[in-house]
Amino acid sequence: MRKVEDIVEIRAVLVELLSEIKQICDEHGLKYFLAYGTLLGAVRHKGFIPWDDDLDIEMPRPDYEKFIEIYRSEKRENILYEQKAYPDYLYSFAKLVKRGTKLVERGCDCGVEMGLYVDIFPVDALGDDVEEAKKHLKKTKLPIRLLMSYRMDFYRPHVSWKRNLLVQAAKIIAPLYGKKRLIRTLEKRAFRFDYDTSKYVGSFISEINMRRIFEKKVYEERIELEFEGKLFAAPKAYDEVLKKQYGDYMTLPPEDQRVLTHGYDAYIED
Repeated sequence: MRKVEDIVEIRAVLVELLSEIKQICDEHGLKYFLAYGTLLGAVRHKGFIPWDDDLDIEMPRPDYEKFIEIYRSEKRENILYEQKAYPDYLYSFAKLVKRGTKLVERGCDCGVEMGLYVDIFPVDALGDDVEEAKKHLKKTKLPIRLLMSYRMDFYRPHVSWKRNLLVQAAKIIAPLYGKKRLIRTLEKRAFRFDYDTSKYVGSFISEINMRRIFEKKVYEERIELEFEGKLFAAPKAYDEVLKKQYGDYMTLPPEDQRVLTHGYDAYIED
């Protein structure tokens, strides 16, 4: 394998993975959406944020579960990491990984051999009352943090001392619960409410953030946005989503903040 030094090559692999997800979803009538920095990049730059190097999408929980079943049954070339098929995998959401690539993330061990990937976050039901939704998320904070501590090194120089201290404390507590118990707890929280009848939804099993609570209607209508010369699905209400998550999202951050935030070395087979 050779080390990939050109971010353009990395991005091309990620768009290829995203195109595969789009193809499967279109063929089987499943919903997906560009999410987080990927959605922001599509709206503001028609592609990657210039200083970004990853791709995120969301799927409503019912579509997410169907996507996993379909991908597994079709025995495709790439690797879909998720807990049922890979019990050592240390995330509570799926990653579609390009076979023939390798990724070494500094300060992180996800339990399996990782390659270049697209994150796939399930959007889960949060009930009919926004205050109840907030309480539900707060109860999920501890298992998320403890599970995260299995992936993180004791000390990571690129984060604050306070964050490092929390990771160290979590590493001491986490073995009292165990990885499997933490993952089961998160799954139980994800299925507490029925998606079809719930008023509020959100992607919460990866990180607790109250800015991820939305009325489900936000995700019910889709449009296509250009991303790196191709069209992909996004919430029609993307302006509402991005304002809630990023505020004045069309204004560029200060120049000293326009830096890559994901520290990794990527390798690819020729």
